[in-house]
Amino acid sequence: MDPLKRNGPDALADAAPGQKQDTYSRHCTRPPLKWKRVLSAFYEGETLNRFEAERSLHDHCLHSTVSTIQAKGVMILRKTERVPGYMNIPCECCRYWIAPESRERARELLGLPKPYSEAANAPEARHVA
Repeated sequence: MDPLKRNGPDALADAAPGQKQDTYSRHCTRPPLKWKRVLSAFYEGETLNRFEAERSLHDHCLHSTVSTIQAKGVMILRKTERVPGYMNIPCECCRYWIAPESRERARELLGLPKPYSEAANAPEARHVA
């Protein structure tokens, strides 16, 4: 098995002498997970149907990714729309977007910091004289 494809503490057991075992984890440049790419797009205000998700995020099964995101506590809204399909024959699909009340949960899942205005109003940020 290729040492870079293994997981766990012995992932680089075959590394060159003197090389630290956690080198791969420190220098890993893996792209974000698919559900995080989609959630990030929703968080930034995008709405997507399956064809747009395929082109822009390389998500071949958006409905499945939406299900994964919803299982993590984020409400995703949807509506059915007709778009041009093969030979311009209309095709029905869903357009998805994040519910406004789920933006906070999405921000938490993405590991983003609180917006400045929210952070400034937090009780621990206020100084009591």
